[in-house]
Amino acid sequence: MLSDANPHAVAAGLGGEVWFAHTGSSPVVGRINAAGAITTYTNGISGDPKILGIAEGPGGMWFTEAKKKTVARITDAAAITEFDGLADQPQGITGGPDGSVWFTEAGKGAIGRLTSGGALTEVRSGLTSNANALSITRGPDGNLWFTEAAAKRIGRITPQGVITEFNAGLVTGKPQEIAAGPDGNLWFTESGNAAIGRITPQGVITEFTAGLPGGSAPQGITAGPDGHLYFTDPGANAIGRVTTSGAITTFTAGLPASADPQGIAAGSDGALWFAMEAEGAIGRITALPTVGDVRDAAVTSTTATVSAPVTPNSQATTYVFEYGTTTAYGQTTSSSSAGSGAVEQPATAALTGLSPSTTYHVRVVATNATGTTTGADHVLTTTAAGAPSATTEGATSVAPTGATINATVNPQNAATTYRFEWGTDTSYGTDVPLGGAAAGSDGTDHAVSAPLTGLLPNRTYHFRVVATSSGGTTAGEDRTFTTTALAPGAATGGATGITGEAASIAGTTNPRGSTTLYRFEWGTTAAYDRVAPALDLSAGDGHGDQQVSQDLAGLQPNTTYHYRLVAASDAGTTAGADQSFTTAAVAPAASTGDAGGVTETTAALAGLVNGRNSATTARFEWGTTTAYGNATAATAVADDGLDHPLADVLTG
Repeated sequence: MLSDANPHAVAAGLGGEVWFAHTGSSPVVGRINAAGAITTYTNGISGDPKILGIAEGPGGMWFTEAKKKTVARITDAAAITEFDGLADQPQGITGGPDGSVWFTEAGKGAIGRLTSGGALTEVRSGLTSNANALSITRGPDGNLWFTEAAAKRIGRITPQGVITEFNAGLVTGKPQEIAAGPDGNLWFTESGNAAIGRITPQGVITEFTAGLPGGSAPQGITAGPDGHLYFTDPGANAIGRVTTSGAITTFTAGLPASADPQGIAAGSDGALWFAMEAEGAIGRITALPTVGDVRDAAVTSTTATVSAPVTPNSQATTYVFEYGTTTAYGQTTSSSSAGSGAVEQPATAALTGLSPSTTYHVRVVATNATGTTTGADHVLTTTAAGAPSATTEGATSVAPTGATINATVNPQNAATTYRFEWGTDTSYGTDVPLGGAAAGSDGTDHAVSAPLTGLLPNRTYHFRVVATSSGGTTAGEDRTFTTTALAPGAATGGATGITGEAASIAGTTNPRGSTTLYRFEWGTTAAYDRVAPALDLSAGDGHGDQQVSQDLAGLQPNTTYHYRLVAASDAGTTAGADQSFTTAAVAPAASTGDAGGVTETTAALAGLVNGRNSATTARFEWGTTTAYGNATAATAVADDGLDHPLADVLTG
């Protein structure tokens, strides 16, 4: 239980722990580790914030303070910074593809963005008025997706600020929270007339209601570690699970009668953690075991070794492999233990008594106390009698521009050669070593490898080993590796076209194979406080340098400005070096006012002078004609760029 707290939002974050925030009048942000130990933080959070959203972002965990119209950040060292100036009440929040955080605003509504330095942008164009935008998440398409409860719509906003709304197929309830699913779609909860919704990146909506209990009002939702989605249901006081095909199951055992579950997130221990707002506690529900794809090795005419990763998700887990010549399988290996840890374990089994030149289907089945997970079908083909065995192994030393591909070849007692086929797809296109290499003529396994160079960063490559002898040719299964992504390049260039009020700044960015966004950060100091453009522009995902530039207007004359180019991708954010320029000095501005206090011999003169950021003196010229002929004493005017009144009295 938490003292004087009503936890509402939860999110996986710093330190591999689950973070939470609450809606009560006593401001609290906290974290809970896999053992259930809770740490809370209050220093730096002022007033009665009503925290409704929390998510990991640049430099820490970010949370929304609805009542204060503020977004705040807490670092791993518990330093809290609040960013105000929002037009409306922030609700949900998420890390974006541009190295910033994005959030929804209720009330009249907006979608907001904050850079790590606090530069704020709010987008309203394209958003239905009073839509009551609630939850927001990053989608698999690189855009941000959000729910609109009052408008009964799902919204999408690109990093460039283009909003599109979808409602075709959304007929049941009011969208609440949204999360990216393991199937490449977005999943959301609906209250009112309860449903679980799914929307594709193309905007096709499907609703699922079968399996929801009476009184259901789904709220939070998240992707689980087992390939399903989990949601909270405060209306039914339950936790639910929905498969990617829409099959819903709900769970109530162990929940307090007044739990009021709200936000939910997957923890590093493989369990799901959720906030019980009315109960003032954080809850945990276990998940099914997770299984990966089956791999084969040492395939001969009568035997094979199969393996697959199995994650117990912190529960005692066993596994078997089912195999046979059809997808009915029919044969099962003996049960083995995968342990009870939170990280994946290698599950392996030897298949014997197979027939030569025969195709077999194999899958892994893992079971823990929560239930059973069945893996995908894998196909292997035994070799012809006497043909070599060829096993494609995983790539090693994977770097941005190179990797080593590996295999195991067993000649099966016949002189054997091997080669690797590789390329960016399964047509391969390149062989290494050229002309092949000898693997011997004995009956033992030989580890073989080949280094690849000149690769492109963040690019997926396919490869396999092919072994040939007088007994036949055997191709190992296709395997892939993806070269390491590099943060985009960002080099700040010079400024041109400098006048007293404008300039053009430039730079060079290189996406290095990752979808990249860029912006210029600028201001009168190297802390920067403005961005241009207001929302980042796309630099694509190529591998070459791109020249980019941005025009700045509305500048102050005779003022030094600092700026830098910032490029961001999933591989990281790169800020170019600080550069500066000084706008041109311009003539001061002078505005003559009306004379006052005029008598037969005196008059009071008035005017306004703006030195336009340059050292300035001002005087009145006067006389009986526009030739003037007389002048008052010169007066110094402050060089702060502001209008200053000037006055003098004429006598005689």
